[in-house]
Formats: sequence, C-alpha cells, structure tokens
Amino acid sequence: MEVLVEAAAGIPSDAVLSLRLGPTRRQAPLLSALSHPFRFATALDEACQPLCIDVLRPLATAQVAIRAEELRYSLPLNGCIKDMAVSLKVKPAKPGKAALDRN
Repeated sequence: MEVLVEAAAGIPSDAVLSLRLGPTRRQAPLLSALSHPFRFATALDEACQPLCIDVLRPLATAQVAIRAEELRYSLPLNGCIKDMAVSLKVKPAKPGKAALDRN
C-alpha cells in the first residue's frame, strides 16, 4: 500500500511526518513527504488497522563518524534545549539476525 501526502497546512517546513500502520513506521521530512509516497507492505484491501500520523520537529542534532575501533560515543546535542546529550554503544550485528527497521 502507498500513502501519498497531497497537501499539508500549518505544518512547519522543518517538521518530519511520521506514519504508522500496525508495527511499521515510515518517516520523512515534510517536503519529501509531499512528493514521495510512504510505502507499506500491507495490501490496501488488508489494511484494517488505523493509520497513525505524527508531526515531529527536531529538537537537537549531532553527527559522529563511526570507527570500527571505537565502540562507545558520548555526544552533546546542539539544539534549542540546553545540556542535552546522548551516549551510544555500537557493535557488529549478529549473523542471521534481521535488521530492525527504524523507519
């Protein structure tokens, strides 16, 4: 099934549109969402769950270059709220495990 956003009113241009159908979530910046459909594996005639729509706005941002020899990262988040930070731990995925779709 595809969901195309035909128009959006009153939504800030830096917003992210998030659609969830059952356990599947798809997200895109608003401007991209207006020109590209959200695709779900569910067939249109089998969609019996509600489509949930969230409008999100970025509060902060950070970037880090992931290096194989470094497994932990602490990042300050630059944004509109002071003193935000995140700590991350990275590790190789286990063979045979399906990747978690974070969309």
